Amino acid sequence: MSDQTGEDRYRLLLIEDNPAHARLVGEMLRGTPCEGSSITHAASLSKGLEELKLADFDLVLLDLGLPESRGMETFTRFYTAAPTQPVVVLTSLDDGQIALEAVKAGAEDFLPKDNMAGSLCRTIRHAIERSRLSNRLMEREQQLRTIFNRSLDGMVVIGSLGKVHFANPAATRMLGADGAGRLMFQIRQATNLEAPINLTFDPDEGPKILAEVRITGIPWDNKPHYLVSMRDITLRQRIEDNLRQSQKMEMIGTLTSGIAHDFNNILTAVSGLAQFMANSSKVDEEFKQDALSILGAVDRGNYMIRDLLRLSRPQDIQKVEVDLNALMRKTEGLIAATIRKTHQLHVVYAQQPCVVQAAPESLEQVVINLVMNARDATPQQGQLTIEIDSILKTEPFPAVKGDAPPGYYARIRICDKGTGMPPEVRDRIFEPFFTTKEPGKGTGLGMFIVYGIVEQHGGWIVCDSTPGEGTTFEIYLKREEPEAP
Repeated sequence: MSDQTGEDRYRLLLIEDNPAHARLVGEMLRGTPCEGSSITHAASLSKGLEELKLADFDLVLLDLGLPESRGMETFTRFYTAAPTQPVVVLTSLDDGQIALEAVKAGAEDFLPKDNMAGSLCRTIRHAIERSRLSNRLMEREQQLRTIFNRSLDGMVVIGSLGKVHFANPAATRMLGADGAGRLMFQIRQATNLEAPINLTFDPDEGPKILAEVRITGIPWDNKPHYLVSMRDITLRQRIEDNLRQSQKMEMIGTLTSGIAHDFNNILTAVSGLAQFMANSSKVDEEFKQDALSILGAVDRGNYMIRDLLRLSRPQDIQKVEVDLNALMRKTEGLIAATIRKTHQLHVVYAQQPCVVQAAPESLEQVVINLVMNARDATPQQGQLTIEIDSILKTEPFPAVKGDAPPGYYARIRICDKGTGMPPEVRDRIFEPFFTTKEPGKGTGLGMFIVYGIVEQHGGWIVCDSTPGEGTTFEIYLKREEPEAP
């Protein structure tokens, strides 16, 4: 440490077995900037190591010729016991080679005893300053290492041949087993390294990650390398997708609301004229039957208006206690009658009442829509299965448009062994007006309405589909925690 007078006063430990040499060290510091430094004298290596346990010292002056050990052995024993302590070794004139070995092994410097006059203070000062500078550099390196290791962004240094020379934990997690090779392929394909690119990585554990990748060239070991930063944007992309979907739905809702009201006005006029024809005594029976057919078409048009209005704005629903077993028994006959010519229906009921708060007509519509879709995706004579059960989820689980929370649920499972769906289709089936059916055979509103009804009930949908193997839809509705027996 330095005081304000310009003198350097240090805390020194001198390990020296010759008392005359110990006094000489103190004498040589007089009249130098180091005068006033405190010197603690230890006559043996063991005594010196004991002093290090009792106090902190800026520097140790270590004689290599001690009663307990000599030469390099002395330094080795000292350095093993105190590896972070700055030390200058004191040597005889014929120990120059040993002194050099000690410096290579970690000593700050060496000083021949017979040639200390005029250079002792300078050696002490330089040794302490080097040690302090080295410590500061090590601290800064540790700080930088901590920053890199704790960064949520991945950092990778990769050579031109694809060898990874450095990767922080975030990068290691993102890359997985084959990520480095794919990363190098993208680097070689890039025409503009400064432009960010989005890449998908498949970690060894967990779901796939979408990362924003930036690449820049840097020197590493005097050779050109690439520094790659990788930011996980999976959640951000999901939020942006949901925002775009919400904006699209808002525009579609405004459009369909206007269409529905205009369409309703037209149907009202058509319905009035058809009612007049059906009830008129001036038309024959054939015209009355035509009028009744028109009224039937008007009723179907009213259902379409209802779906359009449900699409344009949320509908209030009146919830009551509903036992899904009872609801399914009521709906099973209608479904079976609809598909009995082409498919078989198998229903598995829960062993206990499965009660939820719901609008029964809306849940019926959900089941019917899903069964009709399953029928259309399944070859004739195929089997459709509906299962009702209660389930406890102890951890969050993936569902359509987010993870569902843990809890007690009533579940409706609808399974088919049909054609299944590839991921790009499965991810879009709940979008309005999206359909894989031929023109004229589907409006693309059925699955969107299913999602809207389940969402209004505070429920969740899980869709599992594999091309060529079939599709399973699961509807999860919250239920009360069962009472303990």
